Amino acid sequence: MKSVAIATGGLWYAGRLVTRCVRCSPPATPAGLAAAVLSSAQNVGAALGLAIMSGFATRATADSLAAGKRLVAASTDGCGRALITGSLFVAAAALVALRTTNARHAVPPTHEPADSTEPA
Repeated sequence: MKSVAIATGGLWYAGRLVTRCVRCSPPATPAGLAAAVLSSAQNVGAALGLAIMSGFATRATADSLAAGKRLVAASTDGCGRALITGSLFVAAAALVALRTTNARHAVPPTHEPADSTEPA
């Protein structure tokens, strides 16, 4: 149960950071498009991740049942295999994120500072 809580906390924090990056990075005009792309990517990623992890869990459960294990033990083996697979995907994504550089360059502000002699 502790691992589920840790995974949930990590996913929540990562989702917050990605959403903040998408919300703050684009100019005002294509911000809606960026939000739509983020939402679609999250939904497709969740569906694909669930499909991949379900496939690994099903295969490991079938292998354990064929080896003569009881259903409860076989299901536990399948879930364990799915979680290990998911953690490997997360580790690979973390490595990609750490190695990716920011392609955007800082843009200097275009407005002039206010004159300090004007009354407020």
